[in-house]
Amino acid sequence: MENESLFEGFYLAYTTGLQGNGVIMLIVMGGKIIGSDVMGVLFDGNYTPTHDGRGFDATIKITAPAGQTLIQGVTTGPSGLSYEVKAFFPPDLESLDYLKIATPFGSINARFKKLRGLNDA
Repeated sequence: MENESLFEGFYLAYTTGLQGNGVIMLIVMGGKIIGSDVMGVLFDGNYTPTHDGRGFDATIKITAPAGQTLIQGVTTGPSGLSYEVKAFFPPDLESLDYLKIATPFGSINARFKKLRGLNDA
């Protein structure tokens, strides 16, 4: 799918939430989304093209280490914290000023910067 090849690549996501901001490094490739932020929060998910071909539906598991405060203002506690989010991504993700993503702990805004496509790696 042509849109998928445009979507795939290496990204930085600049995020803001109720209690702070962060930066996430992501790799989007072959139906997978994987990444991490500087605090050790891990992102592991999948994406599939929408039926109308206008973008991608994603489900991402977020796993945060113990003793952290997330940008939504939630503390992870002594055992850490895992949760799942669902999001829609257009193929030209970085053209958006920001993408609002709902999480179980409050929404975050993310601005995506594509560092390079997979064919440019």
